Amino acid sequence: MLAIGALLRKALTLSMLKQAWEKVAANKGMAGVDGETIEALAPQIDTVLRQITREVIHGNYQPKPLLRIWVERPGKSPRGLAIPTVRDRILQTSLTLVLTPKVEAELEDCSYAYRQGRSVRMAVGRIGFYQRQGYHWIVDADIESFFDTIPHADLLARLQAIAPEPALIDLVEQWLTTPVQYGDQLTVPNQGIPQGSPISPMLANLYLDTLDEALLDAEHILIRYADDFIVLAKSRKHAEAALDVTKDVLERLALRLNPLKTRIVHFDEGLEFLGWYFVRSLAIPRSWPDTMPQNFRTTSPPQSTKQPADDASGEPLPAETESQTVNQSEALEQTDETEDHDFSPVLPPLAPLQRTLYLVDKQTRLSVGNQRYTVERDGKAILDLPAHQVDQIMLFGPIQVTTQALQLAAQHDCSVSYLSYLGRYYGRFDPASGQQVTLLQAQFACHADIPFQLDIARQIVAAKLHNSRLVLARSQRYQEPDARDLSVNQRLKQIEQSLKTAASMESLRGSEGAAASLYWKMFAQLAPESWQFSKRQARPAPDPVNAMLSLGYTLLYQAAAGLLQARSLNAHLGMLHSPGGTHLALASDIMEVFRAYVVDATVLRLLRSGQLDPQAFTITSGACRLGHDTIRTFIRALEDRFNSIQQHPQTGAEMDLRRIIDHDILSLAKAFRANDANEFQATRWR
Repeated sequence: MLAIGALLRKALTLSMLKQAWEKVAANKGMAGVDGETIEALAPQIDTVLRQITREVIHGNYQPKPLLRIWVERPGKSPRGLAIPTVRDRILQTSLTLVLTPKVEAELEDCSYAYRQGRSVRMAVGRIGFYQRQGYHWIVDADIESFFDTIPHADLLARLQAIAPEPALIDLVEQWLTTPVQYGDQLTVPNQGIPQGSPISPMLANLYLDTLDEALLDAEHILIRYADDFIVLAKSRKHAEAALDVTKDVLERLALRLNPLKTRIVHFDEGLEFLGWYFVRSLAIPRSWPDTMPQNFRTTSPPQSTKQPADDASGEPLPAETESQTVNQSEALEQTDETEDHDFSPVLPPLAPLQRTLYLVDKQTRLSVGNQRYTVERDGKAILDLPAHQVDQIMLFGPIQVTTQALQLAAQHDCSVSYLSYLGRYYGRFDPASGQQVTLLQAQFACHADIPFQLDIARQIVAAKLHNSRLVLARSQRYQEPDARDLSVNQRLKQIEQSLKTAASMESLRGSEGAAASLYWKMFAQLAPESWQFSKRQARPAPDPVNAMLSLGYTLLYQAAAGLLQARSLNAHLGMLHSPGGTHLALASDIMEVFRAYVVDATVLRLLRSGQLDPQAFTITSGACRLGHDTIRTFIRALEDRFNSIQQHPQTGAEMDLRRIIDHDILSLAKAFRANDANEFQATRWR
């Protein structure tokens, strides 16, 4: 019997193997060399999973040979795949699920392939972001036969550093050296990882993380999708330096660049990357229709050099494409003003995920060094981050910030928000950015149109009440059946339906106020008694629940404000909320839709979980002051909520919550441009 470590033991549990089986079955891949199909295994799956566990524990497990198949690719030689049997795929998938958190902790933000919540679309959007910052030179690199030439010993050593379990490493080594069967021939690989195996994508990312770290440490801008990557630079000289670093690191990794496919180009020349044509300021998918209007054809797209292949095993392959248009300089938004074609404008791409640095300890100081933010406490550096990895900085209380830090933030289009320790918003430092005059003109015109304003406000309040009802209904599941009061939800639904006939803003706000009174009454019943929450009171917050709610709303407000400004909308011109002073009324409008679903649900979950101490706070002059640990736990939980990947209830697309907020903002911008309130669709969860 083998000595099984904690990670492998977890992968061999019945629950984890069942989860792996479900993923393999959902992929609907083909049978391996044994001819055993997913359909044949399904009736006996529990027995099969227990047998797999016994074989590994007793040292009897032996993977069957991989089935070599060839996938045709137009204009290129066929792609060779090596397909494990269904049983082997289940075990590989289970171990991959267990190892993924360990590997994810090692990977850099510049890596987009095979990672939950990341996609080709995000990589393309990030390229557009850096192009707008002046990174116009590109190292277009190609690793020669990457998957076939990775050295096993170096890869296993990298894996062992994060998963030091001999039995686990031996198991992975078996998969790497499993013979490949093609017809009557068996070939035993001495290097490379098999394309078609569930564990291969994760191993590929882990091995190339060394390249990512080296380029980022040298302050180069890297966008990598598996073995396809580009490095962006502001000058040809810097691009050449990045290419030199790349060659040196790959040589240490026993890999090499393909000299015929590696080059330094300028965006004006155009290039193809991940199935997209980058031509000057445009990013156009390879599937762009032939009917594209002439005013977009600034340069003929280069001929495709890569085609996606279908993986017969159902596992992901390096080449992914998406059939939507990303426009890096908002040119597509301007097409609705062109009258000589019948091309329908599309919404611009979702903004890149806002990666936020929170500073809450008044003893800390934010400075810079070598294009990196440095957080210091008592003269010692406690955190060091590359500037390109931070999109937003939020300062709670009297945090010291150097002039150089603000200058670096401006260079990288990073906003800095100033808040009190309790979360009250003071102001925001925003780098200068180009405004879309036509969009702003449309926004101002719509703001002056009272019927339009009322229509948008109705939708916002209706969506707010709908989502509030959903949060209450979900939270009531934790109550005893006889303690559930469904009348509040029914009354909220009646108020929501009555909004259709609200004839004035005063009437609408009155209905919203009545709904809020009912909502907070039910919220108080759902909060555990130990927290002694009775009603919502914002300023000053008299208790820790109100303090957390206020802090959460401030962070949500900032997220909405940042996305509005990123989309070149004036955040002061609200539809539901009246503009005035420093209040970003439109940010308050947008956040209404998400208050309950993002903040209230997070607070309720923390109250029930026991992660927070109801006594960990102080009261000063009638205001509740949360403890450091409470603030950190709450912010971490809220960030987890923001970063969670969900299916958009209206479009069905998978995205994180910030992008769902951004989707509402894009929808609102479209309504402004069309002067049609029906174009705005506020998010309603189901």
